[in-house]
Order: sequence, then structure tokens, then C-alpha cells
Amino acid sequence: MKYIEEPARKTPVMAKTDVLVLGSGPAGLSAALAAAREGVDTMLVERHGCFGGVITQTMIGTIAWYRYANTVDAGGIGSEFERRAKEMNGSINVFGNIRNKEMIATIEQEGLMVNGEPTFEILDTEIFKHVADELVREASITPLLHCTAVDVIMEGTTIKGVITESKSGRQAILAKRIIDATGDADVAYLSGVPFRKSPKNELMEVTVNFGASGINIGKFLMYVYLNPGSIGDWGDTSGKEESSFSTYLVEPFNKAKRAGEIPEDVNIESFWTNYTDAGEITSFNGIHMSGIDPTDV
Repeated sequence: MKYIEEPARKTPVMAKTDVLVLGSGPAGLSAALAAAREGVDTMLVERHGCFGGVITQTMIGTIAWYRYANTVDAGGIGSEFERRAKEMNGSINVFGNIRNKEMIATIEQEGLMVNGEPTFEILDTEIFKHVADELVREASITPLLHCTAVDVIMEGTTIKGVITESKSGRQAILAKRIIDATGDADVAYLSGVPFRKSPKNELMEVTVNFGASGINIGKFLMYVYLNPGSIGDWGDTSGKEESSFSTYLVEPFNKAKRAGEIPEDVNIESFWTNYTDAGEITSFNGIHMSGIDPTDV
């Protein structure tokens, strides 16, 4: 490998804050809101152009898929995301248009509806961009978008700040407390925190979400009703969730493989979220690819 020698340079300090949160997904957004509501100066840095992380960037429409009639919900800011989205017409009742009484009875039996109301709703990923902005504004959090942390500022073993890169160039942010919510522990890694990474062939599969249109929703829902998936179909559980309903969907894709419509080496085991009357399913969390190291560009 060849290297170049970079000259030393002075990096301007963009900001100083009490709490600096890096990454604005559900964890980072919650951390920033919790800190700011305690009255301390808080800055939230996000590499993309909107807050929300997996909710807004990868079409993950719910952080409460686990919630059934008899589960105990921890509440907190996660539940607030749902409530605020619903108040702003930014959530979707995935069972709202089902009219088949037997299907509704099955859904209620599974604990996904109580007295006709769903135990959770799907977040509209586009509207949640606005929901997140409102939450950040109300809490007086200093927002910073289109900005990536690329290095850390250390004093001994203590992290004092981060170096960022953006259209404004290379800048520094200093903080009394730094919260790494990057999802890949980027800041912790740069700070020298011990870590372990498995070989590429043992890493968790990466996935890609996609949307679909032109769907006969009535036919689709009837198929799901007649061929219900469960959490036990797609992963090991502690036992109590084994038979709980899941939107796990694999057989239609296997059928497409047999018909030659999907390559044999493509593994699609999908989870779908919500649908629209226009015949759309906005999120299939479906394509699983192994042997990929996301830290290697």
C-alpha cells in the first residue's frame, strides 16, 4: 500500500457544547432530546440530510413491532415518536382497511389489535423527517446535518471532541460529554476503545429495503391470512415469541426463483410493513447478502 504525507494544519473550532450526540437515529435522537430537556446545551450531528436514521433513511417504519396485547412497554421517548407522528398524520394503521371479520378476529387473537385498535402503528418515513425536525426545534437542540465525524480529539484517554468533514471543510467540535450513536461505534473505534470484529464470512448479513406498487392489496392480505408467518420462522427466540405473528414472507420469492424470475443466488426473506389503498407496500425489508464488510468501502 502506498501512502502520502499530509502537511500539518490548523483546524477551526466550529462549536463548543455540553453534550454532543453523533448520529440521529432512534437512539441518537432520543439521547439528544433527553439531554436538551435537562437544560444543557446539546448538539446533534447527522451525516445525512435529515434526522431519524433507520426510520427515515432505510424505510424502517416501526420501532415497536414487538408490541403485543400482553407485552410490557417501557414507554419513554420511543413511544413519544409514535404519539407525535400520529398527531401529525404521520403514522399508518396497517390493519385499518381490513374488512374481513375472520381476518380481524385472527389479528386480535394474535394480540396485534385490542378493541379494534392496533397495538402499534407504522411511522410514515417521509413525514417523520418533519416530526424529528419539530422535536429537535422544540427542545432547542443545535442541529447539524450533512456532516460526518472523521476523527477524535483526545487528552490522554479522555475524548474532548471530534473532527468533522462537510461542505464547510474540516472543523472541530468540542464537548464535555460525547454520545456515540453512529450505529457502527465509529467514534468509540476512533477513540481506541477495544473491539472485536468477526471474519467477513461470519458477519451478520446486510439487508436492503425496497418498495413495491401495482399490488392487489385484498389478494395480498388474504394470502397473509391463509399463510401467516411467525417470529419463530425467521430466528431463534426464547420460546414465548415462537408462534407470535410476524410479517415474515419468503415463499412468494422462492416461487419466483423456481419460475426463473429471481436469480437462484439471491436470498430474499422479507418483512413487510404497511400498505396503501393505491396498491403499494412501502417497505419490504428483504434482500439479505452475506460476505460483505460494511466497514470496507
